[in-house]
Amino acid sequence: MLAAFNFKKYKMNPKKTHSSEKSKQRISFPLQEKSDETPQIHFPTKGMGFSAFGSFKIQALILVVLGFILYSNSFTNEYALDDGIVIQKNDYVQRGIRGIPKILSTDAYDSFYRQMHAKQQLSGGRYRPLSVVTFAIEQELFGSKEKEKPAEDAAFIRHVLNVVFYIISILVLLYFLRNFIFKENPLIAFIACLIFLIHPIHTEVVANVKSRDEILSFLFIIYC
Repeated sequence: MLAAFNFKKYKMNPKKTHSSEKSKQRISFPLQEKSDETPQIHFPTKGMGFSAFGSFKIQALILVVLGFILYSNSFTNEYALDDGIVIQKNDYVQRGIRGIPKILSTDAYDSFYRQMHAKQQLSGGRYRPLSVVTFAIEQELFGSKEKEKPAEDAAFIRHVLNVVFYIISILVLLYFLRNFIFKENPLIAFIACLIFLIHPIHTEVVANVKSRDEILSFLFIIYC
């Protein structure tokens, strides 16, 4: 016969079970609430110079420098196209400041028509006195005082000022786009002004002194 098995000796100790009460405790994780907001991606800008490049002063400086580089070759240009009619053959401009009252009260081509003994060729005329007034002031300050004027009298200063007025209009455009159209994207405003500045279609307006009336028109439209 087999010896009687001693169950007491091998009685299981409840204190030595495989899993304790602590291990039986469940680990709970807090549930994250769902959000309807679209996650935003933030690109690092430190060390890349984006913040400095986006400032108005930096963008304006780039446009000014580039504008003078591109159009400086027009400084030594001669008069062309309608420059002779509006400036050289305009008695009111040649009088300097004394001719301003006539400029403000007559057609832009009035003096030329009188010299040619012609009548008004355009219905409604061409009343654009502001640019012609600037020509008269330039003649007073920089023009020849001789009775017989040089062929390119004060042409250099007038070409320089045309470029200056053009660049000023670009800066006003930059300010307008940054503050009213592309408030959150100043880089887009800068790119738009850059394209406008270098576009070859504007070459005639800048290089032809008489076309200052178009530059001033654009400048005051954007400013107002």
